Formats: sequence, C-alpha cells, structure tokens
Amino acid sequence: MRWSVTRDFGSGGPFALAASGLDGIRVYVDGVRKVDLWKNTTKTVSRTVNVTVPKGKHTLRVDHVNWTGAAKVKFTYTPRTSATVDKIGPLTPIDPLVSYDTAGNKAKLSWGRNAEMDLAGYRVYRRLRGSTSWTRLAATATTSYTDTPPATGAVYYYEARAYDKAGNESAGTADQPVTSITLAAPGGLDSSVTDTTAELSWKAVPAR
Repeated sequence: MRWSVTRDFGSGGPFALAASGLDGIRVYVDGVRKVDLWKNTTKTVSRTVNVTVPKGKHTLRVDHVNWTGAAKVKFTYTPRTSATVDKIGPLTPIDPLVSYDTAGNKAKLSWGRNAEMDLAGYRVYRRLRGSTSWTRLAATATTSYTDTPPATGAVYYYEARAYDKAGNESAGTADQPVTSITLAAPGGLDSSVTDTTAELSWKAVPAR
C-alpha cells in the first residue's frame, strides 16, 4: 500500500514524523527515506523521528506491506511548537488590502491566510505617518480587522504580522495607508444663564 500527500508547509520548520504498524512501514519526505521499519513482525513496531521541513510545498509518502495476519499502520506529522525548538517564524501574510468607511470612520485591513500548521494567529499594528513606532492593536485568528483611527485628518499606516505557537512573528505586510476624517467642531454656540440654570446650545454638525 502507498499513501502520499503534497501540501504547502508555509515557512516550514521542525516536525515530528511518527509511524507505527504491522508489518513493514517506510516514510519519505520528497523521496528521501526518513523512517525504515521494513520487516516481517508479529508485534507492532513504531518510530518517531524529528526533521526540519523547508518552506514551501513538499510531498510525504508512506509505504506499507503486510506479509501475514491483520494489517495495521498509522502515521502522523506534527509541528514541534516548543520555543526552544522552533526558531522559524511564519511567512509574511499575503495580499494585504485596506478599505476606509468615512461615514463611520472605520478602517478595515484584510490579508490572505497563511499555510503554516503551527500558526497561532495574526497581530495588527498601526502607526502615524512620520513615526517609526508601531502600536499593536489586536491579535486575531481571522484574516481581517476593523479599527477606528483617531479622527484627526492624519494619515495612519496598518500592517498585519503572522505569529506561531512558539511565539515567532513574521515580518509585517506592506504598509496600507488611511487618511482619517476630521471631525468639525459644532458652530453657533449660544448660552443662557439664570439664577438656577445654565444652558448651552449649538448647531448640528452636517452628516458626512
């Protein structure tokens, strides 16, 4: 029996390949043998090996043979997520896009989903134009985030970064600019005062 799968591992990283079975089992990564338990046995045999998978797409293949008796085979591939082992951060999220709703002063940043199996989520950052300091706004498991920037008429930049279960963080997406609205001050301020009350009145700010 032969089973194979080709998938995108994103940035890659450390993985544990665990195989067990009756009788023979072999595991390959891109055609290179990583597990060899090819023997006729009456007992279940097992082995776990640690490998580093490069970034991008790779093919895993399992070969199994049953000489006598009942067949039994199991294979798993699992990312190793300990911070002491995994030092490889996710790839930068792709296809960032920002839209801005002037009526509600809402900036929505969206991006493409990462392929890493140990992905924990995304962090969204904002900075004021002219500043090099980023403010982290939120962490999210989704691929979009909506922010309400200060309504000062200033330009703000947004970016998203992916992070994994070991705490590694990717580089940020390309800066996405938004020019916030400027809220006008109400006009026609008037006041009236009596011995017991004070009243203020003003003209409504036109809707944007």
